[in-house]
Amino acid sequence: MNKKLIIVAPNSYKECANSVKAANLIETSLHKYLNENKSTEYEFIKKPISDGGDGFLEVCDFYFGTKEISMEISLPWGKGKFKCSVAYSEKNKSVFIESAKVLGLALIPPGKRQPLRLNSKGLGELLFSLNELKNSGEIKFDKIVIGIGGTGTSDLGIGACSAFGMKLINKEGDVLSPFPENFNGIHQIIWEKPEFDFVIKTIIDVENPLLGPNGANYVFAKQKGASDSEMQILENGFKNILAKTGAQADTVLSGAGGGLSAGLKLFFGAEEIYAEDFIKNELGINNKNLSPQILITGEGKFDVQTYMNKGAAIVINEFKNSGCEIFVIAGSSENKSEDFHIIELIEFFENEEESIKQFEKGIDFACKKIAESYFLES
Repeated sequence: MNKKLIIVAPNSYKECANSVKAANLIETSLHKYLNENKSTEYEFIKKPISDGGDGFLEVCDFYFGTKEISMEISLPWGKGKFKCSVAYSEKNKSVFIESAKVLGLALIPPGKRQPLRLNSKGLGELLFSLNELKNSGEIKFDKIVIGIGGTGTSDLGIGACSAFGMKLINKEGDVLSPFPENFNGIHQIIWEKPEFDFVIKTIIDVENPLLGPNGANYVFAKQKGASDSEMQILENGFKNILAKTGAQADTVLSGAGGGLSAGLKLFFGAEEIYAEDFIKNELGINNKNLSPQILITGEGKFDVQTYMNKGAAIVINEFKNSGCEIFVIAGSSENKSEDFHIIELIEFFENEEESIKQFEKGIDFACKKIAESYFLES
């Protein structure tokens, strides 16, 4: 009897399911329909992915085994506190932070989605508290890994620095609050890099620069609530901060997370790891370790941002020349390809809202279509 290996490696589907849940749904549904084909045996291997965005902690738990640690931190708009969870792996001596859970767009009410008045102070408070826990011996770790994605802020990590005493001074000698609306008025930055006995690594979900027309502000700030004029204010503010810190013009800085990864690199010495390296090396999803006949991936929106080397594109590119059949289950798609099959969940419903509400049913419909169209007839 023929036996085919199926790798199920979806990214998360925003507003619907993280990648671990999505992988479970796809395996269950497809297994049900493929059982109708008695001439072929199928083996499933679940490999949920994360490019650092939504669902990062669930993926880390799936691969590394973690326990939840909850801490109280500031909301992105600076008023009030909330409980935020990080994941600790004693085996890997690592702490994992998902920036979407710390300062993600989903945390920010529509009326507060004003990037000029939001910052990353809560992330700095997490780092401060984790450093205290390590120094007290309560937990032991060598690195903090931060998944950068799904953020609602565009502050170059200045808010995080404020939790460690960074001061922004204007020409009159006054201390400015650490929000982007004040960045253009900065005349001096007072900062002393904290000493940690652990490393900070950031997983970045897109490969775009910090500044310019393809940078953090002009590509992503609008979806966070910024107007065209506010995007220009953010851009100028970033340039002013770089000038005041003496950052070299040829320093390569990422636009991921509204400049969050760039700020952590500049001010904390963080090491940036591209999502491609994380997925292929840390999660082991590569064509050296795996030789599937069938690969299924997917995410909520399969669009131009996907091809900025986000999770689904990374998996597709890794396996597209390996001879396997590739299927993409997407909420909706702007792309067509001769290299793989795309199934849109929205095609099974009247509108996008309905497809989100009935996500599980949509996955089942998609798996039935894959089975009937591509496998059961052959």
